[in-house]
Amino acid sequence: MTITKQIKFVKILRQISYVMIGLVFFIGLYLIDFYFVPSLLPLPNDFCYYHENDAPLWVDLFYLDNSGHVEPPYSNLHIILFLIVSIFLTIFLTKKTIKLIFK
Repeated sequence: MTITKQIKFVKILRQISYVMIGLVFFIGLYLIDFYFVPSLLPLPNDFCYYHENDAPLWVDLFYLDNSGHVEPPYSNLHIILFLIVSIFLTIFLTKKTIKLIFK
């Protein structure tokens, strides 16, 4: 292989690793945010509880959908914040991981 082909191969390998590591971080954050964190929060077991009772502000902002249910899908704000945070963390952690792999 010539040097230019080797450089192209390394660039392609680096781009593939960006995507793969990014997907792993995204899936990990998804599992943490949508499965582990809600089980730790003091949310009621009855999905219709907040139809008759006032919800705290944090529950209203992050967990109530348009019909007032505390079940997936979560509020639009929660999903948008999750996407923004996961994209930034994925980019940051992927760059750090790639630097460790491809010194």
